[in-house]
Amino acid sequence: MEGLEDIPVSEHVARFDAVHEALTHALNQADELLSGSSGSGS
Repeated sequence: MEGLEDIPVSEHVARFDAVHEALTHALNQADELLSGSSGSGS
C-alpha cells in the first residue's frame, strides 16, 4: 500500500486487487499447511 498517495485514484483499484490477491494466496497456503499437519485429507 506504500506509495498509494502518489498514484492516480483511478489506479487504486488495481493496487487493492493485487494486495487482496496476495493476501488470499498467503492465507490459502497457511490453511493448506495447517490442514496438512493435522491429518491427511477429508
